[in-house]
Amino acid sequence: MRNSTYLSQTVVVFIAFVAWVALARSEDTELSIHIDHVMVGASNLDRAVSDFEEATGVHPVFGGKHPSGGTENALVSLGRSTYLELIAPQPDAKPSQFISDLAKLDKPTPIGWAVSAADAQVLRERLSKNGFPLTDPKAGSRVTPSGAALHWETFQLNDEFPGAPIFINWAPQSPHPSSTSPTGCRLDHWTVGSPNPDLLTHLQKVLGLSFETYKSPKEQFTLSLSCPKGKVVFGLAVQPQ
Repeated sequence: MRNSTYLSQTVVVFIAFVAWVALARSEDTELSIHIDHVMVGASNLDRAVSDFEEATGVHPVFGGKHPSGGTENALVSLGRSTYLELIAPQPDAKPSQFISDLAKLDKPTPIGWAVSAADAQVLRERLSKNGFPLTDPKAGSRVTPSGAALHWETFQLNDEFPGAPIFINWAPQSPHPSSTSPTGCRLDHWTVGSPNPDLLTHLQKVLGLSFETYKSPKEQFTLSLSCPKGKVVFGLAVQPQ
């Protein structure tokens, strides 16, 4: 009788454990958190496209213009649901701090990144629950060369947080750029330097993202790709120890 009771208790515990694992996997599937895209800035888009093709063997496709930001971009797929965005000022862009910063770049340089999830609201709740205050969602759009309009929403961490990503949620009717951009390159490593890498490490654990971080005096990024011409690195090739 004692053995039977013990066996029953064991079965109950096992079933509860299986249910917990299934729930955890369901939540992870619902979130599907991943690096959506990495941003590589340049002072001139045509020159950046040429430089990128020479280095990698892949020719970025013109993506369109951001009507409110004064920038234009060219895109390369880095695999499923992830892409690279070359971004530069439009020739007639109105002056702004961002335009000025891009104009100073003498070569394609990583300047930021974006993270996405299958359910943006669940993502917001996870971040807030773990102590990350967030901005309200902000709508964005651009028109592709074919005339199609892409729409999305972004939000950010509300506090000053060097090296942190923005978060993006694509509208259901907008095809993800990774599915419409030239292929051939793959994201190997994304490395983030920040004055406070501990916050980035905390964010990494909360979201389960794969990236590397280190302490640096200011925000800086290193992008490593595998492409038809081999391994290509944009940004700092070696990080401070």
